[in-house]
Amino acid sequence: MLHGDYGFDAPYIPIGFAIAAVLAFCFAVILFASSFWWLAGVSLVGAVVFALSTINFLWTTRRGKFIVWGELLDALALRGDEVFSTWDAVGGWFSYLLRSAYLRDMLSASTSGRLPTNRETASR
Repeated sequence: MLHGDYGFDAPYIPIGFAIAAVLAFCFAVILFASSFWWLAGVSLVGAVVFALSTINFLWTTRRGKFIVWGELLDALALRGDEVFSTWDAVGGWFSYLLRSAYLRDMLSASTSGRLPTNRETASR
């Protein structure tokens, strides 16, 4: 399986989820102490949802995308004679994205063990 370190996608999102989980849990404790049982329960459910969202986001941005990339590349059944230099036909910002170092490195690392010839040529 491909292992790489491409950082976190939108790192402020899991931070916001984690802060929301802590705040919702604090509200649940305060509401529970104030005998507002049903509001405490709602706040506790919100805390759990935000905590699970934080965990889910962190897992998908660090590991899950590699699993999906691997499954997609395996489904392509690459022969080794494919040409990935037709990106300019798309145009616009998507063309820029496809030519970015991030995607180029991801494609290079992901296909390296999947080609029958174990040889790839990158065009920039």
